[in-house]
Amino acid sequence: MFYIKVNESGVRNQEHHVSVNNEDLYSVVRKLYKDGFSDVFEETGETKGFVRVFLNSRIIENLVGVKLKDGDEVDIVSAFSGG
Repeated sequence: MFYIKVNESGVRNQEHHVSVNNEDLYSVVRKLYKDGFSDVFEETGETKGFVRVFLNSRIIENLVGVKLKDGDEVDIVSAFSGG
């Protein structure tokens, strides 16, 4: 078991320290979002157009199969609009 940090910017503005036990990014994010997962992500693990996911500052297009390691930092950013 190890720990990663997940930051949510935009709608939820939350920070999580998550224990991970040999799970991929898809599984971790699915647990965090629970029933709201399909509002933000496709069931295939792809992000919807208004959300960007970064793993250690690298953009991730599909969450499935992305391996995590101790100390990783995940940023989930919702788009902002307005003027």
